[in-house]
Amino acid sequence: GARRVVAIERDERCLEALAEVSNHYPGRLHVIPGDALKTDFAALAGEAGGPVKIVANLPYNIGTELLIRWLTGAEWPPFYASMTLMFQREVAE
Repeated sequence: GARRVVAIERDERCLEALAEVSNHYPGRLHVIPGDALKTDFAALAGEAGGPVKIVANLPYNIGTELLIRWLTGAEWPPFYASMTLMFQREVAE
């Protein structure tokens, strides 16, 4: 499994459940309450020590914007090694 997972969650209703999961895996799950659109992903990758793997179930209203930001960043190579993303059908179509 992953050595460390960072979850960015805006929905307050999910934070309690994520905290419970985090308690079962001390030091391996770091939950950041907040908006993914305001997150500095390159800084998070830097804290992790290098390129990271992005695995995300992206919300309908921000999925496209995040993908475009990640693909068109000024830095190359990018802060990520790979991306595995899930979009809602309406976004993919």
